[in-house]
Amino acid sequence: MSVLHAARVAVQRLGLDVQRFPRSAPLFQVVRLMDRRGVTCVIDVGANVGQYASELRRLGYRNSILSLEPLRAEFQVLEQRCAKDRSWTCQQFAVGGEPGEATINVAGNSVSSSLASMLSRHLQADPESQFVRTEEVRVITIDDLAAAHQLELATTFLKVDTQGFERHVLAGAAKSLELLTGVQLELSLVPLYEDDLQLTSAIELMEAIDFRLAAILPGFTDPVTSETLQCDGVFLRHTA
Repeated sequence: MSVLHAARVAVQRLGLDVQRFPRSAPLFQVVRLMDRRGVTCVIDVGANVGQYASELRRLGYRNSILSLEPLRAEFQVLEQRCAKDRSWTCQQFAVGGEPGEATINVAGNSVSSSLASMLSRHLQADPESQFVRTEEVRVITIDDLAAAHQLELATTFLKVDTQGFERHVLAGAAKSLELLTGVQLELSLVPLYEDDLQLTSAIELMEAIDFRLAAILPGFTDPVTSETLQCDGVFLRHTA
């Protein structure tokens, strides 16, 4: 038995596991795909406090990141993290199908906050996700954002984590989707939010605009039934 294997067995006896880094990290595959596509900018929609961007950095992505987060408290934390990274910027916006203002539902666990209404199946699997208050937020579209920042869309990757509002984000990105090299979407396997984007529908929608499903990443799982309720689908442009 090798030293590495013996160490892993010993740790497993404690109910833990050891896996090879970074290949064991779910986002490692995404960073590799970004590298192969020559991605120079990631639009991080629904950034919360910057978990996604921080993980990209940990796994080796070094180019620009533009993070968007609408909630006041979460944005303050995000802004502090961005200040330490000259290639990472942030703006306090929600993203949707048209610019303006909207009321967002703030969840008790923060990460489940949404412009959409939550369904009982989500709350059943995670009681801490219950909405506890609302905030008024500014809304921007991806098309307007891309124009304002003069983004090179052919080497830009769009990540969308908006808890059931993904369909609206894509509607506001119609022009950008003609050029973007990749898109990562949080998708439901069962209805969790009103009119959320289901996995099968997303594959059809993205195929129709010249994107293919390149990876599926694990997401929200019901702790009682062990069913996967959400996953992330990574789509790459066919013709890149």
